[in-house]
Amino acid sequence: MKKQKDGLSFAKFIRTPQALKDLKIILGYFIAGYFFLKICYPFPDMTASDSGGYVAAAIGDLFYVYRPFGFSWFLQVLHAVSSSIHAVFICQHILHFTSVVFFIWTVSFFLPPKRNVWYYTFIGLCCFSPFYFYMSNSLLSDSLFATLTTFWLTTAIWVVMRPAIFSGILHALLLFWLLHTRYIAFFYPFLSFPFFIWLLRKRSLLPVFFSVFAILVFYNQTCNSMEATVGKRQFSTGFSGWQTANNALHVIPHIDLKTNELPDARLRVLHQFVMHQKEEIARTTAKGPSASFLWSQNLPLKQYLVHMMEQNQSDYLRTWVKAGDDLGRYGNYLISHYPFSYLRYYFLPNLWCSFYPPTEGYANYNYREIFKEEIVYYRLAENTDISARWDFMKIPAPHVPLINLVGWIFIFILLSAALVHIKKIKFSRHERIIFWFLLTFGITYIGAVTYGSPIAARYFLPLVSVKSFVIYLLLNHLPIKKQPDAPETIKK
Repeated sequence: MKKQKDGLSFAKFIRTPQALKDLKIILGYFIAGYFFLKICYPFPDMTASDSGGYVAAAIGDLFYVYRPFGFSWFLQVLHAVSSSIHAVFICQHILHFTSVVFFIWTVSFFLPPKRNVWYYTFIGLCCFSPFYFYMSNSLLSDSLFATLTTFWLTTAIWVVMRPAIFSGILHALLLFWLLHTRYIAFFYPFLSFPFFIWLLRKRSLLPVFFSVFAILVFYNQTCNSMEATVGKRQFSTGFSGWQTANNALHVIPHIDLKTNELPDARLRVLHQFVMHQKEEIARTTAKGPSASFLWSQNLPLKQYLVHMMEQNQSDYLRTWVKAGDDLGRYGNYLISHYPFSYLRYYFLPNLWCSFYPPTEGYANYNYREIFKEEIVYYRLAENTDISARWDFMKIPAPHVPLINLVGWIFIFILLSAALVHIKKIKFSRHERIIFWFLLTFGITYIGAVTYGSPIAARYFLPLVSVKSFVIYLLLNHLPIKKQPDAPETIKK
């Protein structure tokens, strides 16, 4: 890799022979991956119940309390251009490719590699994610959310390295779209604010200002949508309460909580529904953390919902939101009064799943029929064949969690080596800031997902770029003997 001249702009950098060579390599890989995936899966995966919900929201232009409207809006925009279901995969694949290229170019521009082998290892780690490709070929928001996260993290690097109005606005706009795609993105700015405020103390705090503005707009939009949907202006959609109760129910088979110990009548009624199915709860949670209590009509949370609907003569969505308040209080009561049981039977098993995620629940080929809304929206024939030619993601797919686990083990080894050689490692000030920001983001993301929801492999796509960067930066600075053919460091 040739030396750069001092002051080389990013626009000139991406036109250098090396950057264009890297682009060709990445493009070739993505084109090959596209055709390979389409040969294996000629039809996108659109059989998950969430897919039907996204499409139904797009058709009716309606806000659903389960999830933000962002992905449904994305489907609407694509549908205005093409009503083909394949347009979704093509667009998600292109966005994924663009985010990877932007991330790799940004890292190599600001933090140039000391050896070619580490740089191309970094490129390979960023690109090689068969599961990411598979999820791009689905009607779920995971691929879009991961792609937007990669863009958002890349703009954070720009904010650190070259604070400017444009990078601040772009960072905030990406945050705004992320919030509208997945509610978990709400913790993103609260992680980045301290870094930016500390870094930019006497310079521009525009990234923070624009991000706060994006949050306030999103908050107001959600409150307006809730008022239009359930007749009550509030930010909470009730889903967090349902999720808290779902997770807390994992302690029920292992505790002896009497109904009269609960603080109010509503929670006592709910607890009676729960205790009536204590054995069923034990069977449901025996194999590990489960999200079944959120959706199964035969389990106590949905039965409590039906009870409330009958008692109040109210519709489903309004009751869902109202029940979420009771379920949240009930779940928090269980967690606060039985923290060690919660840690043992839910959090720690779920944390292990973060490193070796279960493969159930994402590859749904030949699992269900296509939903009616999808047939109408994408003008599909009733007997459309969605079967795979070669289902390399067939459940169980042990290679998915195994690749994930190997990556984490490698990071652990490198971090351990870095601690041993800490006196020999010389990070620049900006390298330290970016390293700790991305590493903290990764740890916080794992903690938030582990606490908030039973783990599925698809939840960890946003960490592909983070893991790749941590590995790259550590390899780039560990005192590994330099080979004769090592490239010269790019001069900044």
